[in-house]
Amino acid sequence: MNIPKASKIAGAAVLALSIGFTPAPSTLTGLNTHAAAAASETSPSPFQLRLEHSPFKLNGQVYVPLKELSASLDLLVTPSNDKKNVLALGPKQSLTLTPGRSSAVNATGQVVKLDGAVIVKKGVTYVPASLLSRYFGANVQWSGGTSVKLTAQAPRYVAARTGNMIFWLDKESGKLLLGSQGKAMSPAGSITLRHPDLLDLSVRKVNKDSYVLDLLNAYGEPHIHETRHRVLVYQGQTIKESSTYYGNFSGRPILPSVGGFKGHIPMMDGSKLEIVHPTGKTVKTYDLAQSTGLSGDFSVEVIEEKFLLVRPLKEAVLYLIHPVTGEAKLLYPELLSDQAIEVIQTYPTNESDFDGDGLAYTGYRNGTLTFQWNYSTFLLKESGTFTYKLPF
Repeated sequence: MNIPKASKIAGAAVLALSIGFTPAPSTLTGLNTHAAAAASETSPSPFQLRLEHSPFKLNGQVYVPLKELSASLDLLVTPSNDKKNVLALGPKQSLTLTPGRSSAVNATGQVVKLDGAVIVKKGVTYVPASLLSRYFGANVQWSGGTSVKLTAQAPRYVAARTGNMIFWLDKESGKLLLGSQGKAMSPAGSITLRHPDLLDLSVRKVNKDSYVLDLLNAYGEPHIHETRHRVLVYQGQTIKESSTYYGNFSGRPILPSVGGFKGHIPMMDGSKLEIVHPTGKTVKTYDLAQSTGLSGDFSVEVIEEKFLLVRPLKEAVLYLIHPVTGEAKLLYPELLSDQAIEVIQTYPTNESDFDGDGLAYTGYRNGTLTFQWNYSTFLLKESGTFTYKLPF
């Protein structure tokens, strides 16, 4: 059974995204490259950063907690697979650090000198502050206490990792880098972005050659505009991208499109759904606008052998789709009372408590689908469990 987990990423007061490892409409146009270039050339201003673990001085060197500072930089800090080393991973430089040693191995395999040995105290890794300026472009000054003065460019990338593979996305240019942790990154194409703001990037491995990236971008004031991108990376290059857009005025939870079905990747581009082989070949295409009569963007919540469940993002009501013919059937009129049907049909989509039809798919067995119904608006508050016999 292929059911994605819900995520609520909208609303002025409730939206706060945690971006991977660092504090990170149909067809969209690219960024203003002149503005991006100007922003990247601006000299950074120093700022005070309060730390949970206090720096200290040893043998004339200021030591700082590496992972805490990484949250303000384009830097991931993680243990190696064998837990013997600490990896400091960036889009342009990486270091493999060994506790007790005053040297490290960089992304090209060269041994580089540090100004002091790496120290681990109570599970916290401390490094000489000069390491950050020399290899990661961050100047750190400390004059006592729990705060440091940090001068560094604002984080420009968001990152995602699966196994030993790391993906870095440049928020300004949309360019993608990938590579094995601790090694040099390689260009992997780009993702088309518009108004990049609060970004959440995730990745999953399909096989040794193919990876799928899912990117959520929430933007605007408040952050109610949501674009969801899915990108297929094959043999180190982006080969296919899809995206949807929704102005989530109500801030309701939205299920992202299901991740896969029998080794294939569902790619939802506006109202066009493509089932794609890991090599990029399209196996099946569904025109959901034609099937449902609705022209907006969709998500696909369930894919099974005998049916699909899709939801238009604006109307937020479930449709049952025949897997071969593409025939669509609106479900809530088949399940709910006349009163509930009337409320759902007439309820404004921009009300703060709008929640579509309130139906959530819970399973399929012996030709029967089951749904949980939880509907709560100003006009109606009801819940229940329903079954529906597959009509084809």
